[in-house]
Amino acid sequence: MIEKQIATLTSVAQEMQECPESQKYVDALMKIAVRVNDVEEKATKCIKEARTQLKKTKLVDKQNEKQKKVRHSNSDDEEDDSEDEMEIDESQIGEQIEIPALTSESLEKLQNQIHKVLIKQPDPNAFNLDSDNRYADFADCISKMENGNDDDVDIVDKVVSNKCPLTQTEFVEPVQNKKCKHKYEKSAVLKYIAEKMKSRRPVKCPYSGCDNVLHEKELIHA
Repeated sequence: MIEKQIATLTSVAQEMQECPESQKYVDALMKIAVRVNDVEEKATKCIKEARTQLKKTKLVDKQNEKQKKVRHSNSDDEEDDSEDEMEIDESQIGEQIEIPALTSESLEKLQNQIHKVLIKQPDPNAFNLDSDNRYADFADCISKMENGNDDDVDIVDKVVSNKCPLTQTEFVEPVQNKKCKHKYEKSAVLKYIAEKMKSRRPVKCPYSGCDNVLHEKELIHA
């Protein structure tokens, strides 16, 4: 279920790349989709916010296109200057001005919402303390990415999950990949490697965004 939510969020972020007004939020959304893989509620909330902004932005594009057609029609038929046409044109202009302003304000709210989700204080009755504290670190990593202070490798190392990406449960006997430094539950990753080799498929690291190829001999006790 978690992987499905993250895949959906990734898809939304990719769609938003086509909207100029949303471009500055795409990187943050993509990083969330790649890194946040263990809290379904937060992923779902981000998806809902992103889809809302995408619909509003598409509405703006639609109104802009409609406005262009109206202007083109008016220039081809200057003699036809009826009041009805002028009223329609003015209404569309007003709507065109109003919607981008609303979208800009909503995008600011989205940015604030993302920030709040990432640094939200943990609820001991709902989340594991260590797991939830990672989101404060994640927010810091996002900030440093935007400022160009850290490279991707350093950032991946900072956002460490206490759950296996294969089982989505907390580690019991974790092992670590010597190359990419990602951790897995020992029994789960050995089974994963065996199944991939049996089907003659590449044994890639199960973490989203990691293309490292797994080898049993490169796994060490974490």
